[in-house]
This record gives sequence, C-alpha cells and structure tokens, in this order.
Amino acid sequence: MSNIGHLISLTGDLDKRDWISPLLAVLNAADAEEIHGNPQSDRVSFILQRARMRQNNSTELGLETFGLQDLISQLEKLPTDEQLLTYGIRTALHSGNCFVFNGRLIGCEFVRRGMSRNIPFQN
Repeated sequence: MSNIGHLISLTGDLDKRDWISPLLAVLNAADAEEIHGNPQSDRVSFILQRARMRQNNSTELGLETFGLQDLISQLEKLPTDEQLLTYGIRTALHSGNCFVFNGRLIGCEFVRRGMSRNIPFQN
C-alpha cells in the first residue's frame, strides 16, 4: 500500500473533524503525489513551532488553509519530545503535511497553492 493509501485508511475514525473532507479530497485527487522523503520523523516541539509560524504567516498573507488550527490543538496535548511521522503531499491545488503519532492520524496542515501574493519589501 502506498503512503497515500495508508493515510486514507487512517481517516476512518476521524470523520467528525472539519478537515477530514478536504483532506480526503486532496488524498483522492488524481494528481496527488508524495513529496520526496516520506515519511520524515520530527519532534512534536519542532512541528508545533512550525505550525504556529505557518498559522501566523497564513493569516498575515491571507492564505487559504485547512487543518492547521486543529493540528496545533492536538500537538499541544502531546509531550514535546515525542516523535511524529510527517507525510508531505501535494496536488495542483494544495500542498501540505499529514502527521501520524503511534499509528494514528492526529492532524494535517494544507495550504491552497497559487494563493500567495508578493508583498513589497520595506526598509
């Protein structure tokens, strides 16, 4: 089974989360592909710090995301030194990551691609 297929199989008990439907749309997209090097193993503290920065940047830039707020909430409940598996996935419309802890999908963070805009550099 591919990593994408594995992630789809882990969504079954999470149907009440608001990010499951858009995640399944990404994972089932005809052009869904894994980002090279899947999965990676990272500490909760690193992923949490990165997710908070992405949330701030996404808000400032007006980027469309899904899963990010719930991911932060889930990560805040875990010991910071635990390891998570990170699976990078992209389609023509979205790019992001899914996070697995102890064999369970605990969250994801995806941003809609092509939505960024250039902000002039200011001195």
